[in-house]
Amino acid sequence: MKGKKRIVVMTLMAIMLITTMSIVSGCVNHLEDEVIIGDFVCQVMSDNTVHLKNLSEEGKKKRYIVVPQELNGMRVDMLGYRNAIFSTGKSNWQSENLEKVFIEAEEIDFKYGLFEECPNLKKIIIVNNKNRNQFLLSKLSQIVYFASNFYIEILGGDHSLPIDIHSGSVANISYYFNYKDSPNNGYYWIDDIEDGELIDYIPEDPKREGYKFEGWYKEEECKNKWNFAEDRVIKAQIHLEGVERFIENKLFAKWAKE
Repeated sequence: MKGKKRIVVMTLMAIMLITTMSIVSGCVNHLEDEVIIGDFVCQVMSDNTVHLKNLSEEGKKKRYIVVPQELNGMRVDMLGYRNAIFSTGKSNWQSENLEKVFIEAEEIDFKYGLFEECPNLKKIIIVNNKNRNQFLLSKLSQIVYFASNFYIEILGGDHSLPIDIHSGSVANISYYFNYKDSPNNGYYWIDDIEDGELIDYIPEDPKREGYKFEGWYKEEECKNKWNFAEDRVIKAQIHLEGVERFIENKLFAKWAKE
């Protein structure tokens, strides 16, 4: 009888082991090997999404990094990788050169502590409005910048209210698609540059079906072109009452029908 019990126990243990290994195998198979795509070390997922685990050696050389909507046709949905038990290597970004990150991807998740090994990172620019609530409530909020219309929305819609421009919440440069019913509340790109400085990062040209992009201008009517080599950013002005108020440097896209 003892021998039969031992066989039964060993059989049950074997079944449990096989089941556990199957579950773990299923989780591991959910991931593919790490690959280098441009500026990133990527973890490719079986649902055709990709996690940007770290910066590649090329990416680590750059001052500015753009997190795109897609990489090689796969949707970018996470920065870093949370479930480290199923991943290899570190999932924090590491760079001595990185100063600014532009988050273009929609509804992206991120690993807390992601930028702890980027000592010179100064600003995270949230280009797409769909990410705004997550990053506003994150531990990164002190260096996260949003479009001004979102900040005004927080303040209750009063555009005359003074804004603490040192809080790290409002980007002072806004690039507008400049046509009716354009996406992202009309914003193509945003950035934040210090007072009196030149814009040192120019985003890729926007796309519009049936139209050709002809540059960035200072007004909706596109009369005066923004000169990136000479035109400098205005950060704030001091009113007579001594209150600093936010000034949005607006750039408008000019389009010509193809």
